[in-house]
Amino acid sequence: MACPALPLCPLDITEAERGIPDLLKRVRSVFEKVGLPYNESIVVRVTGCPNGCARLYMAGLGLVVNGPNSYQVFEPLFYSWRVKRKSKESFGDFTNRVVRHISE
Repeated sequence: MACPALPLCPLDITEAERGIPDLLKRVRSVFEKVGLPYNESIVVRVTGCPNGCARLYMAGLGLVVNGPNSYQVFEPLFYSWRVKRKSKESFGDFTNRVVRHISE
């Protein structure tokens, strides 16, 4: 899911909705690079501003742009999920568990 972003929203500084197909290709490429199965999936939401119209704070991977073409996907997140997750644990549940453990 992506917010409509430019040209419809004056708060955005990028084109989230039109950019999400390429972003999803990049995520799939990173999945392949770290050895995640093709049928694995995560909830991805993208916006061009911090208002949260696309409910990105409820996604497994929520991206807020900070400039044109500046979305970054870090492979260590997905690699850690592949090697440290519990059986069939979703990406969102895994990150929640890891963050909770770090903050304790």
